[in-house]
Amino acid sequence: RYISVTGVQTCALPICTDPLGRDMFSRILWGGRISIAVALLSVFIGKLIGTTLGVLSAFYQGTWVDRAIMWITDVLLAMPVLVLAMAVVAVIGPSLMNVVGAIAITLIPSAVRVIRSQALTVLRNQYVDGARAIGATDRRVMFFHVLPNCMAPFIIIISGSLGTAILAERSLSFLGHGVPPPTPTCGGMLSGQGRLYMTTAMWLALAPGLCITVLILAFNILGDALRDTLDPRLRQS
Repeated sequence: RYISVTGVQTCALPICTDPLGRDMFSRILWGGRISIAVALLSVFIGKLIGTTLGVLSAFYQGTWVDRAIMWITDVLLAMPVLVLAMAVVAVIGPSLMNVVGAIAITLIPSAVRVIRSQALTVLRNQYVDGARAIGATDRRVMFFHVLPNCMAPFIIIISGSLGTAILAERSLSFLGHGVPPPTPTCGGMLSGQGRLYMTTAMWLALAPGLCITVLILAFNILGDALRDTLDPRLRQS
């Protein structure tokens, strides 16, 4: 039996409570909420910035703007995601919004590459030449003719990156660079009591690990489904 902080015996669920009497199920639910919020915010911010830079790079192909964007992208791609996120958090300090910003920075390069290739294809279409012929400005061509036709890969890369963002957040928490205590996170639970009581209270590590696995698997399945739906080449006849 294990006693919760309210004094009520809580052993209805197999994961029970931790050594401090805190209900593990409640902490995992709250930690999953934090992970999903961090993933959604970081992916949206990172991919939005990457999409904008990708369109700019394609529109000004061959100019100094294109070379500068692609040079920065190559530098970020050369660094492992987790190492880059740890470096950013180490500089700006651990907090919820800093973790969001660190993960968002690591997700920018892939979006730049994908959207740039799609935008280069869109720029070859005749309606872009028609818009330029009637006097449309560069800004109007980019945001009203090129960017809307890059939405399908944008949605796909967002859904496909949610699992990566969750794994990055929980890895940072596991290494002590994520959301600081007392906010519960599954990575923090694995790092602290999960390792300490691995042989005597297995649920302290098993329950957060299963939560991480289920969340990442769910978002990966969602990304595959959206890719199959939005990509005409992958649709079944």
